[in-house]
Amino acid sequence: MRNRLFVLTMLGIVFAGLTISSGLRAQYRWHISHSGRDAQSIFHFNIVSCAGEVCTATGVKRDTTLKTIDRNRVLFFRSTDAGLNWIEQDPGLPHFQSDDPNPVYSLQQIDSLTAVAVGDSGLILRTSDCGKTWQTQDAHSKHFIEDVSFSDPMNGILVMSHPDTGLVSRSDILITHDGGQNWLLAPFTPWRSPGFCHADGGNSFRMTPYSGRNIPIYKTSDNWITVDSTPPIIPDGDRIHLLTGFGFRGSDTIIAYGVVDTFLSLSMPSYILQSVDGGMSWTKVDVPDTIVTNAHCMSSPDRGIVFVGGANFHKIIVSSDHGMSWRIDTLMMDTAYDPSFVYSISVTPSGHAVGALSDNPFSWGQAVLARGDPIPLDIKSNAPPTRVSDFYPNPAISAITIISPEMRCVVQLLNVVGVEVVRDIIPADGTLTLDVSSLPRGMYEVVIERDGQMIPAGKVALIGK
Repeated sequence: MRNRLFVLTMLGIVFAGLTISSGLRAQYRWHISHSGRDAQSIFHFNIVSCAGEVCTATGVKRDTTLKTIDRNRVLFFRSTDAGLNWIEQDPGLPHFQSDDPNPVYSLQQIDSLTAVAVGDSGLILRTSDCGKTWQTQDAHSKHFIEDVSFSDPMNGILVMSHPDTGLVSRSDILITHDGGQNWLLAPFTPWRSPGFCHADGGNSFRMTPYSGRNIPIYKTSDNWITVDSTPPIIPDGDRIHLLTGFGFRGSDTIIAYGVVDTFLSLSMPSYILQSVDGGMSWTKVDVPDTIVTNAHCMSSPDRGIVFVGGANFHKIIVSSDHGMSWRIDTLMMDTAYDPSFVYSISVTPSGHAVGALSDNPFSWGQAVLARGDPIPLDIKSNAPPTRVSDFYPNPAISAITIISPEMRCVVQLLNVVGVEVVRDIIPADGTLTLDVSSLPRGMYEVVIERDGQMIPAGKVALIGK
């Protein structure tokens, strides 16, 4: 199953967002914080996860002095300064005989002390002391575990393949309320391949299988004793759209992305779906296939800044409003290193991006851990700024705060048919608060007016009425 998903991304998955801006002005400067090599070893990093400014990465270290097949070891790497410096941590697993550079399938930094990782052969590893020690947990199965999610250090969910099902795809859902000391098999079993899961807190969980189409999002508030589901995200009669990933924010906002398989070429255009009602309805926008190919990862939409990476060709896709709108940014490195693939990316509360990059996603190339630092807004540029830098909250209830370098320019809020509903001027301090308490619920476009031009800044959802 994991191999099928990886092959799908390698065949030309293309990804962008709801609204794409063609400007390539870099907002982040990237530098390598772990080179991926030492005198006797090369590394392959595949997942990064951050909670606060603490980040954990996982990967494989290969001893280049050995010629035997058991020369690979799974390692973790811990940073307490938002990916600037890393400490190598050995969980004590035996060397393995596979050349697979991705033995860990999912990793979550739950809080500053606690992290959990899952993967092939029933692998569950957990640390509760900032990675000083790692403990192996038992899922009572040696089948692969696709995904894991904790709402807090005690309450979590994982999805794994069901043993002895032959050619029939089936998922098992396991939950824990004691930090994984005991994983209990849920009474509900989706007859689909294991996919993605999310712990909402307490007894509430969500899960969606991976089967490409005709799949709903299952949800429960009583440990899967009773189950609700959304309508199928992609109807079974739709033979060209396939789902490949999800991101959850709160209980209502879900971002799903996938590819359009036209069967005409290996380069498949991508699309993104967004739901603001828990998956009951979706907004879909097709994306050009010439922007970023082979999308492989998305940082959490819980952060205001959200990144999408893949085979980037020096570009990366970024949102400044929790994934409501997107723009293309240059992946600007401060060295001669030339990354061709972003395996994983996370964002810290301070706004730093932390990523696992590689110059060759098909083999053991030079993989690195890198940090993206926001470029200060006061850096001078020959070109004038073209968009507001940020606005929040999103969704909004009664007011929207806009922070912008476009001082003394007009800001407009447009409804879905393009009619102006609010207008104001950005003051000299660059911060403007718009009162939207009287507007009906729905999606609105934030635009700025400069020199007679209307410049889109992103979309905002109003949920106050």
